[in-house]
Amino acid sequence: WVAYQVLLATRDSHAVGVTHGDIKCENVLMTSWGWCFLSDYASYKPSEIPVDNPSAFTYFFDSGGRRRCCIAPERFSNENRSRSLETMLDETPTKVHPSADIFALGCTVAELFMDGNALFDLSEALQYRRGEYDPCEALEADVKDDLARQMIMSMVSIDPSARLSAREYLEQYYHSRLFPSYFERVHEFSAQFLHLDANGKIDAINAELDDLLATIVRVESGMDAIERASTTEDAVAMAMQSRVKCPGVHLVAAHVCSAIRGATLVSARVRALKLLRRLSVIATDECVLQLMLPFCVSSLQDAAAIVRAEALRAIADILTAVNEVPQSEFGLFREYIWPILSNAASDSETLVRIALGEVLAELARLSVEFLQR
Repeated sequence: WVAYQVLLATRDSHAVGVTHGDIKCENVLMTSWGWCFLSDYASYKPSEIPVDNPSAFTYFFDSGGRRRCCIAPERFSNENRSRSLETMLDETPTKVHPSADIFALGCTVAELFMDGNALFDLSEALQYRRGEYDPCEALEADVKDDLARQMIMSMVSIDPSARLSAREYLEQYYHSRLFPSYFERVHEFSAQFLHLDANGKIDAINAELDDLLATIVRVESGMDAIERASTTEDAVAMAMQSRVKCPGVHLVAAHVCSAIRGATLVSARVRALKLLRRLSVIATDECVLQLMLPFCVSSLQDAAAIVRAEALRAIADILTAVNEVPQSEFGLFREYIWPILSNAASDSETLVRIALGEVLAELARLSVEFLQR
């Protein structure tokens, strides 16, 4: 999802004749709902770096000191060796070729798939330029997705002419497992969040939820009946009934969770919790446990009793949707859920205590199941 958005941003920049010059993970900013910005365009930085002056690389492209290198090989120059930093700062930089941005984008995408490990450090980048280093081994070891490896290797080709444009990579991998077709619909929806307050965001999700879910389940359910469903409502209803688990639901859930805390209307916060209850049916176990549950639990501290009561119901419902409990979560109830719920038992509002009574038996059953799985 992040790689898709950065490719979109690069495509749009190149379409208007603007190159970035310094694409790397630090220059990709993310909002709480997963929207990406490509920042810090570096037209002022030199387009070429002397191969024998590592201090120039550090000054312009490695201020963080990680020695990670996303600079295309053709940007290292054997000419004008030993230029001083003062000389380079006084020069008017020439425009970076779009293919150099694609190389940097490949390094950035690789870092995303390699859990933060760099594809090249400076010495490896210079070795790669000389044909003495092959990044394939690192990609084979750390990038499990074959389509991602294929795209990254194409992006970091040592021959600039062998790299495709950002638009061509999007076209090549669109409708694939790497960039499923629902990305376009979710991206279109996500753009609305840039102009809405938290209450408006929850209203927008509520209004478009079925359409978003239908777009996702038609791709990820793996069920012909859902793919061929004649209406949006039928596709979602069949997915809910079959309780298929769709990783793409995480993107929708992230939008809901990002809006809960900022919502000023009690009705909006209650609606958000109800949305999470519905999404949990087809969300992956990881999404339920790592994303939805913490936000539901934090809602138990809400000032409004009706929100706290709804949070209790949401916790019971979303945990019911969990199929497999990872070993790391075996102590979930004993160490996390029960200590927090003990406060609800002494809540001053009758509404909250009634809600706890409604879900207590189900939570007790789930607690035993979590221990037995």
